Amino acid sequence: MRTIEWIGLLSAAAMLWSAGALWAGDVAMSPRVVADGQVDCYSVQSILDSILRPGMTQREKAEAIYAFVRDCRYHWPAASDGVEQPVSFEYNVIYDPVKLANVYGYGYCFQSRGMQEALWQAAGLATRGAGIGGHAICECYYDGAWHYYDSEMMAHCLLPDGRTVASLDEISRDPIRLVLQQKHPSTPYFPSAANPLMPWESKVIVAGYFASRDNNYYSYAHRILGHRMNLTLAPGMRLVRWFSPKGAWNYRAGSMDIEAKMGFVDPAVGPKCSFDDRRYGDGCLLYQPDLTDAGDEYPAGVLRDRNMTRDREGLRPADPAKPAYAIFRIALPYVIVGWPTQWTGDSAKPVGAAVVSAEFDRGDKDAQSLSVSADGGATWTPVLANDAVGRSQAVADFSAAAVARYGYLLRVDLRAGGKDAAACRLRKLSVRTTFQCSPWALPAVRAGETKMTFKLGDPVRTEDWTPDLLTPEGFLRDLYAVKAIRFAKGRLQSTGDETGELVFELAPPMDVPGRVRGFRYTVGCRREPGVMDWRDDVKVYWAPDEPANWRLLADDDPPPFMEHWSYVLNGETVCPAGADAPRRVFVKVALRSHLSASVQYVHFYTDWSPDGDDASLPARGVRVVHAWSEGGQARRFEKILTSAPADYVVAAGGKPVNDYVLIEPVRDAKLAWREDDPKVVPPTIAPPNLLDARLHEHLKMMLAAIEADPAKGLPAAAKSDFTWLAGGARQAEQMFRDATRYPLPPDKPDSRHMRDAAALARIVDLLKAGDAAGGELAARLMAGPDTFAKLHLLSLCRAAGFKAPPDALVAGLADGSQWVRLATLELVRSAPTNAARTALRKMAADDPLSWLRIEAACALSAAGD
Repeated sequence: MRTIEWIGLLSAAAMLWSAGALWAGDVAMSPRVVADGQVDCYSVQSILDSILRPGMTQREKAEAIYAFVRDCRYHWPAASDGVEQPVSFEYNVIYDPVKLANVYGYGYCFQSRGMQEALWQAAGLATRGAGIGGHAICECYYDGAWHYYDSEMMAHCLLPDGRTVASLDEISRDPIRLVLQQKHPSTPYFPSAANPLMPWESKVIVAGYFASRDNNYYSYAHRILGHRMNLTLAPGMRLVRWFSPKGAWNYRAGSMDIEAKMGFVDPAVGPKCSFDDRRYGDGCLLYQPDLTDAGDEYPAGVLRDRNMTRDREGLRPADPAKPAYAIFRIALPYVIVGWPTQWTGDSAKPVGAAVVSAEFDRGDKDAQSLSVSADGGATWTPVLANDAVGRSQAVADFSAAAVARYGYLLRVDLRAGGKDAAACRLRKLSVRTTFQCSPWALPAVRAGETKMTFKLGDPVRTEDWTPDLLTPEGFLRDLYAVKAIRFAKGRLQSTGDETGELVFELAPPMDVPGRVRGFRYTVGCRREPGVMDWRDDVKVYWAPDEPANWRLLADDDPPPFMEHWSYVLNGETVCPAGADAPRRVFVKVALRSHLSASVQYVHFYTDWSPDGDDASLPARGVRVVHAWSEGGQARRFEKILTSAPADYVVAAGGKPVNDYVLIEPVRDAKLAWREDDPKVVPPTIAPPNLLDARLHEHLKMMLAAIEADPAKGLPAAAKSDFTWLAGGARQAEQMFRDATRYPLPPDKPDSRHMRDAAALARIVDLLKAGDAAGGELAARLMAGPDTFAKLHLLSLCRAAGFKAPPDALVAGLADGSQWVRLATLELVRSAPTNAARTALRKMAADDPLSWLRIEAACALSAAGD
């Protein structure tokens, strides 16, 4: 553990490279095709634009988003990627709705919860997550209350009125009637209970989770995350996505051992829905640029080069006395994956994820090599060194450096050993990158006529960067500057009560001349729930061009109900356009760790464009190919698009089986694709022998007995050797034993985070007695900085049952914390005084959060205003 004061850190890329980049505008910026009636999953906004309609109520928005999440994903062990870290279970796990919809299409319950929360928040709804025994759920806030929708279990519960969607708190007070004896079941309603294969698929055990109040907790995370399906397709690139799996997927051996033993998953088959035939898909980005001087493919695709020239035979050093290099950038919105070569151990050791072939001419004194970087050029890993004299072809598989990531840099080095540079040449280059995709998000051809819409995404390149906060070397390398930070592996805190600062620089890669168009950020934070204190603080700032005149982006505002240690700050900034766009931006994370606040994870997406680049579509257009089969006969439709957006129609017969969709910039007619260069041969690997047949049959029998007759099935399951089943069964048994005391009484106000509960109770007593001193003390507290004291005072006042709320508390409607504003609104909405009505009108007009403006307007309407 060490403390570091302010230091200016020159980026590794700036030290290594100084030459300018060659760029041509003939590239396609995030081309995509959306089928009519399909959700456009390009970004969070495009998802919302597809599923929400003008004039929807908050409830209608909540339920449209719930239905989307419910339908677009299925249960499978946690989707995660990136380099494994000590905190990877929290921060390598995918919560981003765009990634989950496009790349994976599956995940655990906490990922469904995160996806649903993200889209709810983006639509202007307040949310909170929760854990109930062995399950993760979330709620949204509308019509003055919280409401539970479970996209993982595919259900929500209605109160006896048959209209109101229940909250977690309401269900936990009466789980038997609201879950097991639901008179108005949703459609669908816990469908896995018909044939449960796992404990959490039993409706009875899930009801027991709700009843296990001691194990339940609330969490909060701002999860409008930043992934978009941005992809720059340069000439010489071909993108193919298959609807059916080819066997390459992001297998992580340790993530599914238990479920494989229980028979719920089969790693050899890969991700697959247990309800229907939904599976995963594969894709391939093939890059075969023409390296000769006959066309423009090389300058359109190279990121930067030095001392490199072209002739009719390919690339060679311009000056034979100097080394030459060229760097190519492969960047995908899909996770790079390979074929597993082992099913057990710490790694799947995949192959075929990233393969390169190169054809060289080499003199006996020349040096030729390829290397790859997965960290933006800070470090390089050798891929191959060509030792063959004369003309030769070399192939290398560098999957280990690329797998579970979203891109890499490939560098070609040529060094002429003699005076004739023409003898040292790279004639051909071919790079094949395999990725995983979700077929659900692909444009499927349907029977009859399917209208397709061709679109382009943001006209920017995107850099996806996770700074290293785990090693001292990486920590210093990736920071621009740091002040008053105590470094510990995976957890950063400020020194004492000082405000520590972490400063990051965002700029075009490899010092390519360009401008930053915008950025998205995620800061993973931690506070210990039992010691939450208002003096703990995390803020995020940004500044264009220079680290000065900082502008506030986000201020963490943990709610009083947060009982989980992690939460997220997340947001987006669009930079000025045109010549005013900055060359670089700086992001500062300001951290004060009075008791427990810390930062554990930072992630950036930087959108940028090179100077002089105004590309949208290549001059020759983009070719789109849809391939499918009908009755075993292959069918194909091809279209060349020269403008966007553009519509076209694909006609198919009955029951088409989709095969693939292909997108590529149209190349010169003289250039041909080398389909098998580099050739990738999937490995032959025996299916894993992980299934525990005895456990599998035991679970099926026990779970079926529980659903058929809980009174008989639960006692037997509670004695199971399988602790996961036994624990859930005991919780459900306890629920039935306690049935006579449901519904439970309301909880008392929560005082876990408060040190001065007695003093706050005294203020309430004075307010109830009409003592002016109570009003003065309350007004002083509400004007102060202690968010948690305000929240506890408001909770005590609600419990006290004031007929009309004291005006001393009305200031809470304009508080800086959304949670104080909400708690004050809930206190005053039943019987607002004149002062409260005035404050509510201002809140309805001016509150920065749309959902609070709506709630204030509803409160005024209910009060006859």
